[in-house]
Amino acid sequence: MNKLLLIAIIFININFANAQSLEILARVNDDIITAYDLNSKILMAMNSVGVKNTKENRQKFTTKILHLLIDEKLKLQEAERENIKISEDEIAKVVSSIESKNNMKAGELFAKIKQFGISDDYLLNQIKADIAWMKIIRKNGKNEIAVSDSEIDEAIVFLKNNAHKNKYFIKEIFIPFNDKMSKKEVYDSIVMMAKDIRKNGKFEIFARQFSASPTAIRYGNLGWIFEGQLDKELDQIVVQMKEGEISNPIITKDGLYILQMDKKEKIEGNILPDREKIKARLMNKKAEIFADKYLRDIRKTAMIEVKK
Repeated sequence: MNKLLLIAIIFININFANAQSLEILARVNDDIITAYDLNSKILMAMNSVGVKNTKENRQKFTTKILHLLIDEKLKLQEAERENIKISEDEIAKVVSSIESKNNMKAGELFAKIKQFGISDDYLLNQIKADIAWMKIIRKNGKNEIAVSDSEIDEAIVFLKNNAHKNKYFIKEIFIPFNDKMSKKEVYDSIVMMAKDIRKNGKFEIFARQFSASPTAIRYGNLGWIFEGQLDKELDQIVVQMKEGEISNPIITKDGLYILQMDKKEKIEGNILPDREKIKARLMNKKAEIFADKYLRDIRKTAMIEVKK
C-alpha cells in the first residue's frame, strides 16, 4: 500500500477515535461530560471492584456511572458557588485512606489507575467533590443537623427499652428508581451487582462507587442498627440474615437495596454508649438526610441534558 495513503488512513482513524472520545454525552449547567470522561470512570470503577473489562460489563455500568458523574459536576459547581476551598492536605488524607482500605502502599493508587490509561484528574475530581460536599453540608446544614439534649435523652431511653434485643452492623447499597431507566432495568442492574459482589467480594468498594445513599462516602456503612429502626421491608430481611451474609435485592417504593450483615450482637442494658457517641450518631444520620434532600433540590433547579 502507498505509504502516504497508509499514513492518511491512520491519521483519519486517530482523529475519528479522538472525536468519539470527545463526544458530549451530557450537559450539566455550563459543564459537559464526554465519552472519554464516562469511559475513564467506568474503567476506574470496574478495576476497583474487580470486574472484567468486557463490553457487557461496560454497558451494565454506563447509566449508573453517568448519573454519578452528573452528581459530581453538581457538587463541584455548588462548591464553587459557595466558595468552598479544598487543601492539598485534605486530598492527601483521602488518598491515603483509600490506599489503606485497599492494602496499597503510598502512591500506588495513582500508579494503578495510570496502568489503565486513566488520568489522575478523574479520581481527584471525585475526591474533591466528596470533600467539598461534606463542607457544604456542614456549612449549610448547621441547624438541620444539630442535636438537642432531649434527642440524646430519647435515644438513651430507646437503647434501654431495647436492651437484650439484637443489634446489627449493616452495610448498604441503594440504587434509586429514576426516569432514565425502567424499574426492570434498575432491578436487573442490581441483581447483576449482587452477583458480582458475591463473586468478587469488595462490598465496600461497590458501595463507594455505585450507591446513591449518602452512606456511600463511608463505603456503605450504616453502623449499628437496632430491630425496628429500619423500614419494614428492610427490617424483616435483616432479622433473618447471618453474619457475613449478603442479601438479595430488596425492593422499596424508592428503589432497591443490597445489604451486608457484618456483625450481629445483643444489646447489653448496662453497657450504653456515652452521650457524645450517641450525639455523633444522631448528627451523622441527620446530615445524611439533609445531604440527600440538598442534592435532590440542586438537581431540580439544574439544567441537565443527557444525550439519548
